[in-house]
Amino acid sequence: MSAPGKTLQTLDDLKAGVRQLIGREAYDTAFDLLDDTLKEESTLKTDLLAQQAKLNRTRRNQERGTLTLQDAEAAYTQVVYALETLLKELEAAELRADALPVALPAETSTATQKASDTIHGKRRAGKTSGFIAAQTQQPPASPHYRL
Repeated sequence: MSAPGKTLQTLDDLKAGVRQLIGREAYDTAFDLLDDTLKEESTLKTDLLAQQAKLNRTRRNQERGTLTLQDAEAAYTQVVYALETLLKELEAAELRADALPVALPAETSTATQKASDTIHGKRRAGKTSGFIAAQTQQPPASPHYRL
């Protein structure tokens, strides 16, 4: 496995480095690394942009409390699966001529870590977002609203 700060020399090194970032849940860093190395005209760059947009929408909806924990986890899993598929399809011809060698970033993104902490912290605590919890609670019984 590639160590943070290690220079990625080959396509296989790049793929392994991106997989390591995904494993650390450093999605933004993985997206940036791929974005910096793919040719502008690559169809994979379009796929990458679509997955990055999906990740950002998921984060935004999770922060707003409009996404259940299960839906957020499913969306993150879909993004990871799509990135893995992209890595399997990635060939040297898709890379910019000056893409390699490149250093494997050592830091995870603060936004990614915050989203990861939020989703995993809620799973451990057994909580859901306030919006979802409010939707699932029954209103208090009131004698004025009897049928």
